[in-house]
Amino acid sequence: MKKLLPIVLLTVTSLVHAESYIDGSQLTPFSLTDQFDQKHTVDENTRLIMFSKDMDGNDVLKQALTGKKADYLAQRKAVYINDISGMPGVVTFLFAKPKMRDYEYPMLLDEKPQATKNFPARESQATLIQLDHLKIKSIQFTQKPEDVVTALDALKP
Repeated sequence: MKKLLPIVLLTVTSLVHAESYIDGSQLTPFSLTDQFDQKHTVDENTRLIMFSKDMDGNDVLKQALTGKKADYLAQRKAVYINDISGMPGVVTFLFAKPKMRDYEYPMLLDEKPQATKNFPARESQATLIQLDHLKIKSIQFTQKPEDVVTALDALKP
């Protein structure tokens, strides 16, 4: 029995902790709502996912998008996704979402997180996921807003 317990624990742990996406991974389409409660779908036309799991990564993306128009991301077929699952619901409803509405561009919010559970992330960094028909071409982690701007500029409409 003592020998069996570690094997059972390892099996359960591996099932609970799904692997992060890597270059070459194929995503399936998914939908999230933004800070304005509008539904957006990540599909085969999406070319870039900008993802943040913490405040510092979020700040990198917000700095890169400062002064951009509401349709800037849509023109480039890019989406900004913020995993806010760690935020208490009351804080999200009373403070975070109202503040997020100050930004013109859509910020897709994963409150569960279901859609982004396999997205790779590093502490205090933004994740840039380049896509080609939902297949991951590259993954970049950055703390520099200028890296985000460069990735977006490469997607000019």
